[in-house]
Amino acid sequence: MIMERIYNEIKELVGNKYDFFSLLGYVFWAFNIYLSISLLSGKILGIYFFAFILFLIFIVNFVFSSITSLYIDMQSDIPLRSKEIFYFYGLSSYISFLLIPLVYLFLFTNKNLYLIFLIGFFIWILRVWFVKKKTSFGVINSMIAVFFPHIIIFVCIFAFVLTISLISFIYLYG
Repeated sequence: MIMERIYNEIKELVGNKYDFFSLLGYVFWAFNIYLSISLLSGKILGIYFFAFILFLIFIVNFVFSSITSLYIDMQSDIPLRSKEIFYFYGLSSYISFLLIPLVYLFLFTNKNLYLIFLIGFFIWILRVWFVKKKTSFGVINSMIAVFFPHIIIFVCIFAFVLTISLISFIYLYG
């Protein structure tokens, strides 16, 4: 496959610097988001906002890769370390370079905002491919492994909102 060859060539190209190159992907992703928000808002945002985006991306991807690794360990005999998943998530973040041209396209045409969300879709497709390649999972189980952290977060948010609603209802009418 083409994706497998590209992945192996990138790994051979960077050699021992694979972890640094992967972490640099997160920095570029944060910079592209920062620059896109600045372009869309028309204001120059501060360095603290960039640092906030960078740390948010690091923390979210670390948690997501850990939960994905936990799911893979529960479902498969092949252990896939969280570190490997985290580094590949950083490598897949280089697709965010397409974000800046799409923001310019949106600014000049005032339509096609959904194209910006297509980048996230491509990043998720790469992550599903990586899990499928590294484990014995099929496509559906790989998708579940990648989306498992999202499912957990949505369930927790739903439970939190439901709990707050019930407490508010009891407080108001009880």
